Amino acid sequence: MVLHEMMDDFHEEGLFMELADAKICQGIMLKAILDGFMNRKATMKKAV
Repeated sequence: MVLHEMMDDFHEEGLFMELADAKICQGIMLKAILDGFMNRKATMKKAV
Protein backbone atom coordinates (compact mmCIF):
# COMPACT_ATOMS: atom_id res chain seq x y z
CA MET A 1 0.00 0.00 0.00
CA VAL A 2 1.26 3.46 -0.86
CA LEU A 3 1.88 5.80 2.08
CA HIS A 4 -0.47 8.46 0.71
CA GLU A 5 -3.25 5.87 0.49
CA MET A 6 -2.61 4.84 4.09
CA MET A 7 -2.76 8.48 5.20
CA ASP A 8 -6.03 8.95 3.34
CA ASP A 9 -7.47 5.83 4.97
CA PHE A 10 -6.54 7.06 8.46
CA HIS A 11 -7.90 10.51 7.62
CA GLU A 12 -11.21 8.96 6.57
CA GLU A 13 -11.30 7.17 9.93
CA GLY A 14 -11.25 10.59 11.60
CA LEU A 15 -7.55 11.22 12.29
CA PHE A 16 -5.97 14.55 11.44
CA MET A 17 -3.32 14.31 8.72
CA GLU A 18 -0.53 14.97 11.25
CA LEU A 19 -1.72 12.11 13.45
CA ALA A 20 -2.11 9.83 10.45
CA ASP A 21 1.45 10.66 9.43
CA ALA A 22 2.72 9.93 12.95
CA LYS A 23 0.85 6.61 13.07
CA ILE A 24 2.39 5.51 9.78
CA CYS A 25 5.88 6.51 10.95
CA GLN A 26 5.36 4.60 14.18
CA GLY A 27 4.42 1.49 12.22
CA ILE A 28 7.50 1.83 10.01
CA MET A 29 9.78 2.17 13.03
CA LEU A 30 8.22 -0.82 14.80
CA LYS A 31 8.58 -2.93 11.66
CA ALA A 32 12.26 -1.93 11.39
CA ILE A 33 12.87 -2.88 15.02
CA LEU A 34 11.11 -6.22 14.62
CA ASP A 35 13.10 -7.06 11.49
CA GLY A 36 16.40 -5.92 13.00
CA PHE A 37 19.03 -8.17 14.51
CA MET A 38 18.56 -6.77 18.03
CA ASN A 39 14.79 -7.22 18.16
CA ARG A 40 15.05 -9.42 21.26
CA LYS A 41 16.89 -6.69 23.15
CA ALA A 42 14.49 -3.81 22.44
CA THR A 43 12.13 -2.51 25.10
CA MET A 44 9.01 -0.58 24.17
CA LYS A 45 7.68 1.99 26.60
CA LYS A 46 4.67 4.20 26.26
CA ALA A 47 5.37 7.90 26.68
CA VAL A 48 2.97 9.95 28.74
